[in-house]
Amino acid sequence: MSEIVKDFSISISEIENMKHCIGFEKSKVTGTKHRKMSAYRNYYTTSDVEPKFQNLITQGLMAEHPYPRGCGDNPKCYTVTEKGFKFLSELTSIQITEME
Repeated sequence: MSEIVKDFSISISEIENMKHCIGFEKSKVTGTKHRKMSAYRNYYTTSDVEPKFQNLITQGLMAEHPYPRGCGDNPKCYTVTEKGFKFLSELTSIQITEME
Protein backbone atom coordinates (compact mmCIF):
# COMPACT_ATOMS: atom_id res chain seq x y z
CA MET A 1 0.00 0.00 0.00
CA SER A 2 1.34 3.44 -0.89
CA GLU A 3 2.27 6.04 1.68
CA ILE A 4 -0.50 8.45 0.64
CA VAL A 5 -3.20 5.84 1.25
CA LYS A 6 -1.73 4.92 4.66
CA ASP A 7 -1.92 8.57 5.77
CA PHE A 8 -5.72 8.68 5.90
CA SER A 9 -8.46 7.10 7.98
CA ILE A 10 -11.66 6.83 5.95
CA SER A 11 -14.43 4.31 5.41
CA ILE A 12 -15.43 2.46 2.26
CA SER A 13 -18.65 4.51 2.08
CA GLU A 14 -16.58 7.73 2.18
CA ILE A 15 -14.47 6.42 -0.70
CA GLU A 16 -17.67 5.65 -2.61
CA ASN A 17 -18.94 9.20 -1.93
CA MET A 18 -15.72 10.64 -3.38
CA LYS A 19 -16.02 8.40 -6.44
CA HIS A 20 -19.65 9.46 -6.91
CA CYS A 21 -18.64 13.12 -6.70
CA ILE A 22 -16.25 12.75 -9.66
CA GLY A 23 -18.47 10.39 -11.68
CA PHE A 24 -16.10 7.44 -11.34
CA GLU A 25 -17.16 4.44 -13.42
CA LYS A 26 -15.04 1.45 -14.42
CA SER A 27 -16.40 1.77 -17.97
CA LYS A 28 -14.72 5.20 -18.25
CA VAL A 29 -11.25 3.82 -17.45
CA THR A 30 -8.97 3.56 -20.48
CA GLY A 31 -5.72 1.68 -21.05
CA THR A 32 -4.56 -1.71 -19.90
CA LYS A 33 -1.05 -1.13 -18.62
CA HIS A 34 -1.40 2.58 -17.81
CA ARG A 35 -4.97 2.90 -16.65
CA LYS A 36 -6.48 6.40 -16.75
CA MET A 37 -9.77 8.12 -16.14
CA SER A 38 -10.76 11.71 -16.74
CA ALA A 39 -13.42 12.89 -14.29
CA TYR A 40 -16.19 14.64 -16.21
CA ARG A 41 -17.46 16.36 -13.07
CA ASN A 42 -16.26 17.30 -9.60
CA TYR A 43 -19.21 18.36 -7.49
CA TYR A 44 -21.88 17.10 -5.13
CA THR A 45 -24.58 19.58 -4.18
CA THR A 46 -26.79 19.47 -1.10
CA SER A 47 -29.46 21.64 0.50
CA ASP A 48 -27.52 21.92 3.78
CA VAL A 49 -24.29 20.84 5.44
CA GLU A 50 -23.71 17.13 4.76
CA PRO A 51 -22.15 15.37 7.78
CA LYS A 52 -20.96 12.41 5.69
CA PHE A 53 -18.29 14.66 4.10
CA GLN A 54 -16.91 16.22 7.29
CA ASN A 55 -14.22 13.58 7.91
CA LEU A 56 -13.05 13.91 4.29
CA ILE A 57 -12.93 17.71 4.60
CA THR A 58 -10.97 17.49 7.86
CA GLN A 59 -8.38 15.30 6.14
CA GLY A 60 -8.17 17.60 3.11
CA LEU A 61 -9.63 15.11 0.62
CA MET A 62 -12.76 17.16 -0.10
CA ALA A 63 -13.76 20.81 0.22
CA GLU A 64 -17.06 22.50 1.07
CA HIS A 65 -18.27 25.63 -0.71
CA PRO A 66 -21.39 27.79 -0.41
CA TYR A 67 -23.78 27.21 -3.31
CA PRO A 68 -26.12 30.24 -3.53
CA ARG A 69 -28.01 28.91 -6.58
CA GLY A 70 -28.92 25.68 -4.79
CA CYS A 71 -32.11 24.75 -2.99
CA GLY A 72 -32.70 24.64 0.75
CA ASP A 73 -31.78 26.81 3.71
CA ASN A 74 -28.00 26.41 3.44
CA PRO A 75 -27.05 24.95 0.02
CA LYS A 76 -23.53 23.54 -0.27
CA CYS A 77 -21.31 22.19 -3.01
CA TYR A 78 -18.66 19.60 -2.18
CA THR A 79 -15.64 18.91 -4.39
CA VAL A 80 -12.75 16.44 -4.34
CA THR A 81 -9.47 18.28 -3.76
CA GLU A 82 -6.18 17.71 -5.57
CA LYS A 83 -5.09 15.65 -2.57
CA GLY A 84 -8.33 13.66 -2.90
CA PHE A 85 -7.63 12.94 -6.58
CA LYS A 86 -4.13 11.71 -5.66
CA PHE A 87 -5.60 9.53 -2.91
CA LEU A 88 -8.16 7.93 -5.24
CA SER A 89 -5.52 7.43 -7.92
CA GLU A 90 -3.23 5.62 -5.49
CA LEU A 91 -6.07 3.59 -4.05
CA THR A 92 -7.44 2.41 -7.40
CA SER A 93 -4.13 2.24 -9.36
CA ILE A 94 -5.82 4.43 -11.97
CA GLN A 95 -4.50 7.88 -12.92
CA ILE A 96 -7.57 10.02 -12.22
CA THR A 97 -7.56 13.60 -13.47
CA GLU A 98 -10.14 16.34 -13.91
CA MET A 99 -11.44 16.85 -17.42
CA GLU A 100 -10.34 20.20 -18.79
